[in-house]
Amino acid sequence: MQIRRSSMTGDRPECPVDRRHKVHRHGSYDRYKGPEGAEQEAVDRFLCVPCGQTVSVLDDQRLPYRSIRVDRLECWLNRQFNGGPEPPAMREVERGCMERALACFVRNSPSLVKALGQIVNHVRADAGSLWRVLGRLGDLGTILRQLQEKIKLPFLWGKKRRGLSLLGTYVCLAAWSG
Repeated sequence: MQIRRSSMTGDRPECPVDRRHKVHRHGSYDRYKGPEGAEQEAVDRFLCVPCGQTVSVLDDQRLPYRSIRVDRLECWLNRQFNGGPEPPAMREVERGCMERALACFVRNSPSLVKALGQIVNHVRADAGSLWRVLGRLGDLGTILRQLQEKIKLPFLWGKKRRGLSLLGTYVCLAAWSG
C-alpha cells in the first residue's frame, strides 16, 4: 500500500489492517525522481509483521507510478482547464508524461465524480468541471491526500482490489479489510 507522507502522524504509518499493530521500518526502494530518469530517490517502506502487509510512504510531491512532480502536474492541469499561466519550460519527455497524465485524468473523471458524490454535488462528469470543483478543496497535494484518506472506494477489478486516485485505480492504494 502507498500513502502520502503528510497523512502520517509521527515517524511511521499505521498498519492498514489493524491500528493496534506496530509497523517497522523495512528498508526502502528507489524510484525515478523525474521523467528523464537521470536521478533516483528512496521511498521508505514499513512492514507490519503480524499482518505481513507493507506500506510505502511517498513524498507529498510524488504521484503513484508517475515520475512527474505534483506541483508541475497541477500547473499543467490548471493551464488545460482554467486557462492558467503557461507551465514552466519542460523537455519533450516530461511533456509526454504530462499529456499521458491528462489523458488518464480525463478517462478517470466519471469514476471520480461518482465516488466523490456529495463533495462534487451537481458536477458534470467531464474533466474540466471536475478539476474546477477539486480546485476549491485546495492544491493538488491536498486533493490527493483527501482522496487517499476520505474516499474509501476499494472495488474489484478482475480479482484485485484497487483504490481510487486522481489518475487511475491502483492496487497499491486499496485499503485492506481486517
